Amino acid sequence: MKKFILILLSFSFFLHPACNKKSTATSDEYYVKYVIDGRSSIQQNSPTGLKIILINETKAAVEYTRSSRGVNEFTIGPVQKGFNASLTGTNMCPVVNSCPTLMDLQIFVSKNSGPFVLKREDVNSATYRSSVQITHEIDF
Repeated sequence: MKKFILILLSFSFFLHPACNKKSTATSDEYYVKYVIDGRSSIQQNSPTGLKIILINETKAAVEYTRSSRGVNEFTIGPVQKGFNASLTGTNMCPVVNSCPTLMDLQIFVSKNSGPFVLKREDVNSATYRSSVQITHEIDF
């Protein structure tokens, strides 16, 4: 009889609503790091350098104008799963052939304060381009 009562109590313990609660932990947080590396034979300052457009954590397009030389990094967040990261680099030189620019773009993502991991890149370092765009949807 004691075994029956113990089994019944054990079984009711597993069926108790407090034991079956779903986790109330917050959802995952992500941070996005955008990197653009511009290389030009001419030091171009604004407004004739690189126009950089990225999507920020409020899903708004934000524009920056930078020199066409050097690496620029932008980190945004936190964002949620399903966020569409987008980075565009455009050579603002009035005549593209008069100030050729090489552009490499990368998107990195960090989940829950983990390390940044490369998710998308366009690194065609040997080709002069007037504009480049990359996108990545956070889906992990």
